[in-house]
Amino acid sequence: MGADEPDDWVSQIYESYGKELKRYLTRRLDDRTAAEDVAQDAYLQLHRLQQAQVRHPRALLFVTAANLATRYQQRRGNSDDAADPDRAEGLADPGLTPETAAEFAEAMRVLRDVVENMPERLRVVWVMRQIEGLSPAEIAERLGLSPKAVSRRLERAATRCRRELLKRGIGRPGA
Repeated sequence: MGADEPDDWVSQIYESYGKELKRYLTRRLDDRTAAEDVAQDAYLQLHRLQQAQVRHPRALLFVTAANLATRYQQRRGNSDDAADPDRAEGLADPGLTPETAAEFAEAMRVLRDVVENMPERLRVVWVMRQIEGLSPAEIAERLGLSPKAVSRRLERAATRCRRELLKRGIGRPGA
């Protein structure tokens, strides 16, 4: 596939974010095979779009994958409905609109700013957990900290993120 072929941009997104997306989906779905299937479906949905339509490819990829993961979880949670194709069609599909993609991209920009301004000791554990997908025990081992110290730092980082996002009008109190 040449660099100017239309599907090449999706291949570049896969190369850039594929591992991160699979880690995210594996954590979310707690099923590696399902995570790979959902990731593949997300890329297939991107193939339907023109590159010029996509301003924030990572945000679009993750929102699409999150929506597909939600659908998968709904089907898995209500397996009788999922097994019946007529009833499965009626399951809610959160869908992706340009507005939700733009909102997500803005939230990601704000979150990146919040994380970049965290004290380093909080930022490091937050990134290792949320971005790299490491467990608190793995983080503790890598940083030479106790699991309790890692948990406290993760709690403080999450509280800081929630507070700062709410200050900037993103999210809901108590959510």
